Amino acid sequence: MQTELLNNSEPSPFFQRLYKIARDKDRANLSSLRKSLGRAEGAQLSAYPVIGSFLPSKQRPWDEAKYILIAGLFASHIDLENPNLSFKGGFGVSFKNFQKACVAESSGASEGIDKRFSHLLESEGEDLPIRLRHAVSLLKSKSIDIAWPQLLKDLIGWGHPDRYVQKQWARSYWTPSINPEESTAK
Repeated sequence: MQTELLNNSEPSPFFQRLYKIARDKDRANLSSLRKSLGRAEGAQLSAYPVIGSFLPSKQRPWDEAKYILIAGLFASHIDLENPNLSFKGGFGVSFKNFQKACVAESSGASEGIDKRFSHLLESEGEDLPIRLRHAVSLLKSKSIDIAWPQLLKDLIGWGHPDRYVQKQWARSYWTPSINPEESTAK
């Protein structure tokens, strides 16, 4: 399987393609990728002309759907006027930034946000893409950045029996931030 980053710094051809679409403000291709969201696995054909040749050739067959999901989520989330393609925090950090933005905006409690994040962590199988799509939509509503290569890596590891991805997201979300970048990252 091709990793999301080559040499730990250069994006893989898959992400290079997504980033180029964003930099070029290619609305037609973004639309094709968004159409793949919410479709049954195998029915996401609108994404293939855009990213098919950039999918890794050596991957497990069930991981292809995760690449297509990431492409669709990326297309639904990216801000073409101000794309941040270098955010490095994990999804737990992104959701924590969302929670902080909501609390700051409404001066209210965050129990509902915490519950939504807990449900996302408990997701399995067919529920995960749906809940993740809703979570990404929430992040977009507050202009919260997402580390796309890390999210793909996390999706590929999501079903591991140790649930190491879910534990990392939970730690990132519920542990007080000591990194100034995490607390200021959008």
